[in-house]
Amino acid sequence: MFVSLGVGKNQIPLLLALKKLNIPIIGIDQNPEAIGKEYCDSFFNVSILEKAKILELLKPFKNQIKGIYSRSYGKAIITANEIAQTLALPHNEESSLRVFQDKKQILNLAINHPDLHHQKEFLKDIFNAKKWVIKPKDSYTSFGKQNIYIEENIENVKKLIENQNVLIEPYYEGKEYIFFGLVLDNQLYPIIITQKEKFLNQDLLFCDKRHLFPADLDYIQKYKIFQICNYIIKKTKLLIGPIVAEFIVDKEKIFFIEAAPEVGGEFICDVIIPEITGIPYFEFLVQIYMGIHYDFIKQTLFDKLKTQKTKSMLIEYIPQKEGVFLDLVFPKSLFLSKYYYFHQILKEKHSKTFYKNKNLDRIGVYGLSGETSLSELLKEAEKIHQEIRIFYQ
Repeated sequence: MFVSLGVGKNQIPLLLALKKLNIPIIGIDQNPEAIGKEYCDSFFNVSILEKAKILELLKPFKNQIKGIYSRSYGKAIITANEIAQTLALPHNEESSLRVFQDKKQILNLAINHPDLHHQKEFLKDIFNAKKWVIKPKDSYTSFGKQNIYIEENIENVKKLIENQNVLIEPYYEGKEYIFFGLVLDNQLYPIIITQKEKFLNQDLLFCDKRHLFPADLDYIQKYKIFQICNYIIKKTKLLIGPIVAEFIVDKEKIFFIEAAPEVGGEFICDVIIPEITGIPYFEFLVQIYMGIHYDFIKQTLFDKLKTQKTKSMLIEYIPQKEGVFLDLVFPKSLFLSKYYYFHQILKEKHSKTFYKNKNLDRIGVYGLSGETSLSELLKEAEKIHQEIRIFYQ
């Protein structure tokens, strides 16, 4: 049996992987009507953060449970790991995970890597910057993403500098990239690097607009990003699980933004990774947290890394203006496109949007993929957006 800590929408890919592997599922969620409940063989209506209650409920299954994982973030990852440790299941040392929960701590660790020497120098005196990014230092909840902002007043920065609850960094110019990998036995196996674009609208600042593959990095830059991530894994002594890290690259300069031992990446692990690499990501994740088939997984990841990627792909988000969202109509051009891959509505009809929750105010998403150039997919996406704009006007 496998314990899925949370059975909401985000956990569905993990639940489907468990079903494919014919592994019985114990689901735990505070929502009695959670969408993934139908996939569970047993279900307990309890918050995924209530460790003592969960352990008590799992007692009758103790000898049958082979693994536990949560696709959530922050405290849920810690809770899943603590339960795994109590039940003598594959897990990480708590000290390894705790480092990632503090963005200040993981940043101070990462910038000691030689390839981040530009950033280390930059951070020695942040008052030399022209503008700054302010964000909560804790990675526990989505509060972090919702409260990132740019500050351009140095006096405000000087007042905030002593605040232990925020992380202040210079605003780094450049393009954004996301690294995805899996860790087995404290060794990092790279899977993919995607490029991320954000909305330019000030109200949607730090909101993802699209994810792109392949990323426009050369092999030297990609290798440096891998080396930085591997350095973080070795220093934190993370033993198993996923790792996601974000970077900004400006010509030869690489800036580390953050890293987390989480699946991360909306639709990247669910859609881009299996489509581009052929890696059964969530099936591997299940097996890693059950402590089985490590040699096979390692060899597969190594072989896939050597295989040339021939497809391009983009994930495109559709934002909504502030107000009441009435409906989303995907245009015919999307479904007629030879590159069409998937589409999904992200908000229900009559939902209210405020431009305050950033990523939560995107109402739809679609993906294009094919044996073609990324520029061709971007042209196709522009045609689709043109049709969407005409409809809403």
